[in-house]
Amino acid sequence: MLQFFVYDNDIMKNDMKTLSGLEFHIQRKKMKNMRIRVTGDKRVNVSAPDRLPEKRIAAFVAEHESYIKERLESVERQRSRCYPRSYMSGDTFCMLGQRFTLRVMNEAKAFSGLAGSELVLCVPPGGNAKTLFARFMTRTAKQVFETSLTELTPKLSPQLEGKIKISVRAMLTRWGSINPKRMTMSLSVHLLRCEKELIDYVMMHELCHLQTASHSRAFYNVLESYCPNRRALDKRLETYGLVDF
Repeated sequence: MLQFFVYDNDIMKNDMKTLSGLEFHIQRKKMKNMRIRVTGDKRVNVSAPDRLPEKRIAAFVAEHESYIKERLESVERQRSRCYPRSYMSGDTFCMLGQRFTLRVMNEAKAFSGLAGSELVLCVPPGGNAKTLFARFMTRTAKQVFETSLTELTPKLSPQLEGKIKISVRAMLTRWGSINPKRMTMSLSVHLLRCEKELIDYVMMHELCHLQTASHSRAFYNVLESYCPNRRALDKRLETYGLVDF
């Protein structure tokens, strides 16, 4: 059965092909079987053995075309539930578990800011509403995540206060990660869509990795001591999904 995975493809160099209007990227690997992955930014990536002829790869894609299109449609449905459908006035989006409305205006200078439950985007000539929106979300995520970190670190260890740096990235493979050596926590900007309780949970998950690196039973014992309802929180996170702007 064909499996689909969401992962961060920015680090990959792919050979782009088109089949019946369906665009896909080929990544050569030392592997026996082909695999198709559809990402949260609606890219279709095909992992294939190093020397496998492209005709075989194209046939494999054609065989699973209906599955691929179904997955692409699913990602778009989820994206449009979370983010502005077309980045025009009246579109809605999700932030901190709440719905906000977009108002797009043509102005001389770029601006983005909240006015109650409305996000105002002033787009200058040659500008792009989606780009302004992404910058606003990244800037806001940084502020929200840093506030949460300030609240959470004393609960885990007062010695951690002020020592961990927050990095906001457009990750599509995971909600977050932590580098114990650099004391840097990287969080997906898309986490900003979630309720604060879920944001705090993801951050606590990463902080617990400072005590136990792997996802062992010992790690989950530590995590559950802070988040006893972590299984329910995991399920709520799954409903959001990692999809791009």
